[in-house]
Amino acid sequence: GIRVNDLCPGDVDTPLYRRSIEEAVRNGADPAWARDVLAKLTPPDAIAEVIAFLVSDAASAVRGTVFTS
Repeated sequence: GIRVNDLCPGDVDTPLYRRSIEEAVRNGADPAWARDVLAKLTPPDAIAEVIAFLVSDAASAVRGTVFTS
């Protein structure tokens, strides 16, 4: 009765992560790079939805899967 799945969300849109990108730009990082990174951040709500699905009965047949964003 044990299911094992893995969630690897990558870069998550949090205030701390946004500040680190802004600081990188202030320290000379390419602003175009920063815009690209910020545009691809995963919202925390999207991660929560995947987790909610995995712990639900709807995911009873999901095993040994890695979810990435």
